[in-house]
Amino acid sequence: MKYKIFIISLFICSLVQAQSIFFKEKLADKEFNRYNYYGAIPMYLQINKQKPADIKIMGNLAESYRKINDSENAAVWYRKIIEAGTAKPEDYLYYAQALGRNGDYPLAGEWYQKYYDQNQPNAINGLAFEQAFKNISPFYRDSAYYSIHKTSFNSNKSDFSPMYYRGGIVFVTARKEQGTFIKTLYNWTRTSFLDLYVSDSLKTQPFSSAINTRFHEGPVTFSPAQDTIIFTRSNYYHLRFRTDNQGINKLEMYQAVWNAKKKCWGNVTPMPFNNNHYSVGHPTLSHDGKSLYFISDMPGGLGQTDIYVSHLEFNTKTRQNEWGKPENLGEDINTPGKEMFPYVDANGNLYFATNGRPGLGGLDIFVAKRNKDGGFDKPVNLGYPVNTRFDDFGLICDASGKHGYLSSDRNNAIGDDDIYQWNRSPRPLVLFVYDKATKQALPATHIGFSYGNLTDSLKSDRAGYNSLFIKSADPYKFKLSKKNYNDATFDYTAESLTNTDTIGLPLELTKVLPKIALEGKVFSAEDKQPMGNATAILINKADSSRTEVKCDQNGVFRFKLDADADYSVKVVINTPGSKCGSNAVERTTRGIANDYTFNESFPVFCVGDIIKIDNIYYDLGKYNIRPDAAKELDKLLDIMNKYPKMKIELRSHTDSRGSDESNMKLSDNRAKAAAAYLVSKGIAADRIIGKGYGETMLLNNCGNGVKCTEAQHQINRRTEFKILSIE
Repeated sequence: MKYKIFIISLFICSLVQAQSIFFKEKLADKEFNRYNYYGAIPMYLQINKQKPADIKIMGNLAESYRKINDSENAAVWYRKIIEAGTAKPEDYLYYAQALGRNGDYPLAGEWYQKYYDQNQPNAINGLAFEQAFKNISPFYRDSAYYSIHKTSFNSNKSDFSPMYYRGGIVFVTARKEQGTFIKTLYNWTRTSFLDLYVSDSLKTQPFSSAINTRFHEGPVTFSPAQDTIIFTRSNYYHLRFRTDNQGINKLEMYQAVWNAKKKCWGNVTPMPFNNNHYSVGHPTLSHDGKSLYFISDMPGGLGQTDIYVSHLEFNTKTRQNEWGKPENLGEDINTPGKEMFPYVDANGNLYFATNGRPGLGGLDIFVAKRNKDGGFDKPVNLGYPVNTRFDDFGLICDASGKHGYLSSDRNNAIGDDDIYQWNRSPRPLVLFVYDKATKQALPATHIGFSYGNLTDSLKSDRAGYNSLFIKSADPYKFKLSKKNYNDATFDYTAESLTNTDTIGLPLELTKVLPKIALEGKVFSAEDKQPMGNATAILINKADSSRTEVKCDQNGVFRFKLDADADYSVKVVINTPGSKCGSNAVERTTRGIANDYTFNESFPVFCVGDIIKIDNIYYDLGKYNIRPDAAKELDKLLDIMNKYPKMKIELRSHTDSRGSDESNMKLSDNRAKAAAAYLVSKGIAADRIIGKGYGETMLLNNCGNGVKCTEAQHQINRRTEFKILSIE
């Protein structure tokens, strides 16, 4: 009998315990569905002790910790789900994100890779994260540029999303105003719903009673004149709290106007993009006030929340400016993740936070620079210390781009955000140039450098030093040039910056004495015979020093050249009574580190020379300039441009076939057509005489009635020019 009573008692206890677990789970689920994650977590933990293999409980715990940004505990529970073999693709992603926020980058990269391998459509690019986490040093390359510190107007609750306003800062806060009751408790964060506050040099206080309500307000943006505010608010208007079909209250945007007489904000009206079924918020106006950027989870987007833009357009029917249809900024900006908290600076550059691009963890701040086409360049992660492994967002900056504010929950209790002030300034980099072998300083060394798309240069001083301020996070490339030294290149990246006031960069050069020469050959342009009566003159353009040499009997001369120098070489004919033009070339030895000889030809043109122009052909019986003939005449054009005082007689000859009269007329027309072509190219008409000689100046005996081959006749068909004067 006692045994039966014992069994019955055990059954009743088990039943009561099961009912207790059942009701606890119902209550925990209720709090979870109300977004009261702080209330649901302890209940789920108790249930898990009694039902340790329950996948639903583990999933809700993981989700709850993720929602309150407790990444350490979120990682624990997502790991349990994965080990249980019931993980969904998004569990891989959330586990990787939690590990990244915890700073465990190698392991986070592995799980991003596994998430990528799931081949989910429209998924965050896990492979990009995996690659970035293999080497996170690029995220720290700009770290020494910034100084960041908490502002004095932070509270012990969340403070975030600052915006400039009339010499102060308007921001979003969950603080409770001193001496008042908490207006409404927000389950998700267990704090007061968000309000707008303003802080200046004197005090911090609620922004406006006309704008703050029982529910969420913020973030905000202001018109250029700061007489209009556009702000985010819970879907609460005219005392009505609206929800979607699932009972969820969405975010909307509202506009208010400053009443200068009453000195208050009024005329609060909803923006035209508001919709009960999706959220719009986080507004920011362009510098001219004509473009409004904001985020939304409206249908048709690329991710959880995307950035949209609407432009102010004139409506010809209403005769008023109205906001146009929102445009998604597309995949160049948006990702399958969250894009949030956009801000457009004075130069039109777009700053925003996202977890859809590789970063240091949580939300990272990116900048997409405005390009010449009116769009944006590829977003760039601003790196540490703007970004950390926590959530970093809500960045704003002044017109210089060197000072501003941002929001972050770094180093805080779970769920708390603070506003930080940041300053960015260039760092001095001291350059020292020296001889590698002797270690002696090298003054007057040309130091060219480039960063991004910009180039500049400087020279080392008498002690071999100079310095510059690092102005860009892009790698710097230095190129050094000095006479009698090999050129040298050096790379320098912002990763090399330290926390010291100045950074030194030694630059060494190796001396070299290359054998560089210029060898020239002087010959007559008329018959190609060498001219041993020529003198060659070498001028060093750096110091105007002059060296002369006589050509040998073959018309050849040779000069030795110094390295890293610029030269002019001129050839003149010194024979008494000669009327020949000089010929000159310019050459540089800069960048030549090994033995090298310039081989140059110097044709000399003299008065009276008759020079044949090869390959001048005309159609049978015609005199128009064919394209192939024009190419040969262009060579003569170059000669006349080189000798601007040269005057010539342009001659055309025919063979003996045909009548003497027709040949004379045809050749004259051809000569004049060739002359006209040169005039059309810019040669003065008084420098050219076009004359035909028909068959009067044959070069062989193929005259009238003489039987000759085509090749023999071809010798007589020619175009040539005679130099009448040259200087």
